[in-house]
Amino acid sequence: MKALTFNIRLLEPLLVNDISGGDPNSAIGFEFIPGSVIRGALIGKYLQGKPKSSIDAEDAEFRELFFDRAVCFLNAYPLNKDYSRSLPTPLSWHVEKGDPDNTIYDFAIEDYLDSEENGPEKNWKKVSEPFCHLFESDEGEGIILYQPSNQVQIHIFRANRQKETAGESTIFRYQALEAGQVFSGIILAESELCFKKIKDLLTDGVIFNFGKSHLAGYGHVKINNINSYDEWEEYSAVGDGEDNAVVITLLSDTIIRDENTGAYSTNLNSILGTDSKSLKKAFVNTRVRGGFNNTWNLPLPQVLAIRAGSVFVYEKSSELLDRLETLKINGIGEKREEGYGRIAVNWHQINGIKAEIGEFQESTLPCEIKDPDSLYLAKRIVNRMTKEKLDQYLIKAVNGLEINKESIPKKSQLSRMRVIVRRSLNENDLSIVTDHLEKMKKTARDQFQNAQIERKSLEQWIKEFAANPQNVWDTLQVHQNNLPSLGNIKSDLNDNLACEYTARLIDAVLHKASKEVNNG
Repeated sequence: MKALTFNIRLLEPLLVNDISGGDPNSAIGFEFIPGSVIRGALIGKYLQGKPKSSIDAEDAEFRELFFDRAVCFLNAYPLNKDYSRSLPTPLSWHVEKGDPDNTIYDFAIEDYLDSEENGPEKNWKKVSEPFCHLFESDEGEGIILYQPSNQVQIHIFRANRQKETAGESTIFRYQALEAGQVFSGIILAESELCFKKIKDLLTDGVIFNFGKSHLAGYGHVKINNINSYDEWEEYSAVGDGEDNAVVITLLSDTIIRDENTGAYSTNLNSILGTDSKSLKKAFVNTRVRGGFNNTWNLPLPQVLAIRAGSVFVYEKSSELLDRLETLKINGIGEKREEGYGRIAVNWHQINGIKAEIGEFQESTLPCEIKDPDSLYLAKRIVNRMTKEKLDQYLIKAVNGLEINKESIPKKSQLSRMRVIVRRSLNENDLSIVTDHLEKMKKTARDQFQNAQIERKSLEQWIKEFAANPQNVWDTLQVHQNNLPSLGNIKSDLNDNLACEYTARLIDAVLHKASKEVNNG
């Protein structure tokens, strides 16, 4: 297929709403730009200057360009430093908790959980960054992980914007992609004619409005760096494949429907023509996908999709490999014209590789700030932005941490410990917490020793954080490159900040546990 590649720069925050449940007064956006959004923007450009009555489902050219899979609009993913397109992180990738080298192990290649050497002793977790760049160089293989930058804004809706009326206002929250980031988009076309028509619509420097809430300052994007390719590869295989296995990785959400029952499927057997016995391993997540039709002013039907990054390991056969040669070009499943159903075959075949945390966002203020007054103001702005970002990481981390419900200390002990933790926060001295644990009476101390969190006693968990507060950044999954900066002013994860967020993390976990006591 012929390919048209282009960059999408976010001039404003971008909110493309993920509809999969949650608070009805909140909107949490995708961390990529769906192909359906790009297709919708080009449909709007195509319709400019044409009477609406001239475009309908019977229009052959319109259907060929946008609905008949002759043209596929792939998802736009973060742009790498080498100007290539990053891809979804495989769900089979794991790291050991607390590993300073961030070494990645691929469970699709080797089953570390059942390994006598690694399984029982090591505490594994999935790689949390949603995108990656896998490459080979003269120095060997490498992995760079990417976490798009998000922002959270609180909005208030009033029926009368000029007047505040009690009981008639609604507060809602938007989590959107931050402005300034660059994403890489791809459009594939089968025929030269379709390719030319799409290329004429997508011109360098054109401005589009993507997503929702345009009037609230969201969705303004700019297209640039457009290139054409007669032959284009979505990925480059890295490493040597297994002799007896085929590893299939989904590069986008995929919709598979059983031909006999019409039910949505969470495996690829029906597409690949294989049976369940040939599926050796699977690392699968799903999510609900939908949309909204502005013409009808109605939501589109919701469907169950296999999430991008899901990995399937099949027994190797020549028939399967032959079939995959076509499928990895055309894609699989439904809605392929919107970027669904992209796959990679034997893409990641490496193990034990140290991963780096990448920074794909380009600084919007590359200049150096020298004026003392401007420097002081810039530092205050960066510090405030950093704390807002860290607060988001803290909430996410606390939601994932739980004390075993059967061993939660009494509420009185939790409350007393929270008072000590807050005192240590005010005095910026975590040794106060450790001293309190050492001096507790045996009855109280036993409760903290018996309580379990993260496969440790609650006492040990608190002491480890108090002894080394910098470990909090691993728990919060905070990386320096993903924190705000302004010109030459960078976020500083210093010891005082580590002490503050360590105390806040412990306090929040204890507060969450005390709620569980009430509910029990």
